[in-house]
Amino acid sequence: MNKKKGFVYRLPAVLTSMKTAVILLSIMIILSIAGSLIPQGKELSFYAMKYGDFWGGFIIAAHLNNFFRSWLFLSFSALFFINLASCSILRLFRRLKRRDPLRPGPDIIHLSLLLIIILGVFVLFTRQETTVMLAPGESFTLPDNAVIRLASFEIEYYEDGRPKDWISRLELTAGDISTESLVEVNKPLKYGAYRVFQNFYDLRPHAAVRSSSGEYELEGQDGLATDAGAVYLMDIREIDDESVGIFFFTEDAESSDYDELHLKTGDEFRGLTITDLYVSEFSGLLVVYQPGAKLIIAVLLLFCAGLALTFYQKLGDGLV
Repeated sequence: MNKKKGFVYRLPAVLTSMKTAVILLSIMIILSIAGSLIPQGKELSFYAMKYGDFWGGFIIAAHLNNFFRSWLFLSFSALFFINLASCSILRLFRRLKRRDPLRPGPDIIHLSLLLIIILGVFVLFTRQETTVMLAPGESFTLPDNAVIRLASFEIEYYEDGRPKDWISRLELTAGDISTESLVEVNKPLKYGAYRVFQNFYDLRPHAAVRSSSGEYELEGQDGLATDAGAVYLMDIREIDDESVGIFFFTEDAESSDYDELHLKTGDEFRGLTITDLYVSEFSGLLVVYQPGAKLIIAVLLLFCAGLALTFYQKLGDGLV
């Protein structure tokens, strides 16, 4: 009974202890580093493939695949918030009781830290991500009815043929106002609480073919059954500055035996004529909705102001 009573009496001292704050902050830093080493938000099967069944199952069970929303991280964040709020209230109460001179610098620092935690949790649970893939001329609509259209898409290459950069020219129409922006990797389009990032690209081969039964278009590993067998489009490559279609042909669709064919525009094969070969380019965009981001910046500025004011007060005291 006395032990329980003693713990209850010691609880306020523990909650307002600087030692407790340092311990909680250290644990959060260690957990954050550990969480950052684990890829976040992947498919559940990804973790079993990468870490094995046991550790993959552990990561999912402990919610380490979505660590910064897990009960583990949020619990320590809540304890740190309680500790920081208790310290701030106790410090203010003691100063008012002793009628000490006004020294708002540390109070501003504590207040801004509390606001950062609150806003961080708000942003964490309101952030939304959507992946959109567009061909030039296509568009998508945001929830506020603003329309983003892909005007053009360009891929830049190094001399050895490796992709160097991919650039989307986006037209944003919000009401009667239209603006145009170039979006590259790490250079997003900013619109209100939305950020549109250049995330990936996709190249899809197309082949237009003609046979006695009509005209067809094959796209990205599509197959076409003919009287002679089945033809599949696999890829289009530039060979000697000319587009060459890579096809697989099998006389029996059930067979695993394929012949690889290299056909150019105008070539014929078993009653099929290749009338056109081209590659369509798609821009992969990541649309991020993140309200409160500007408020976090404002609070960070408030935190810096508190630090500056505290430093200035220390200079006045001759302690720096």
